[in-house]
Amino acid sequence: MFNNKVGVDAEQAIQAANAYRKIIDGLDEARTAAFEALDASIIAYKVADPPGDNNLRNKAQNLRFTSEDLRQEAQGLWKNSDDMGIQLNSIKLDLEKYLYDVKQNEKQILILRSELERHSYVSDYAKEAKTSAKQALDESKMANQRTDE
Repeated sequence: MFNNKVGVDAEQAIQAANAYRKIIDGLDEARTAAFEALDASIIAYKVADPPGDNNLRNKAQNLRFTSEDLRQEAQGLWKNSDDMGIQLNSIKLDLEKYLYDVKQNEKQILILRSELERHSYVSDYAKEAKTSAKQALDESKMANQRTDE
């Protein structure tokens, strides 16, 4: 009975020792992983935040400034496009007015052309009348000269 009890206790002691060994091995592996993670984080920090002005913090700040500049420029362009839209509408209205004026002027030209043709006819008639009157006057003068002789 003593042997059986010692055997059971020894078996439990071996199992406990093996469990502690696994725990210690796990802790060693965890410590090794922690050191590797620390080394990796130091390397990553050196890449992300190198000495000088070329680190990510400064790059992010510069990009923030650039972004703000671009945003302000975009707002200015948006305002300009609104102003251009208003200006284009004004130009369209002016163009419609000018087209209306051109049509009215074309109508006036047609009226003036017909008046000019009418006056041209009258003018031609007046020229003929003048020529006839001159001939009559010349004939009258000749008749007067004949009678005076």
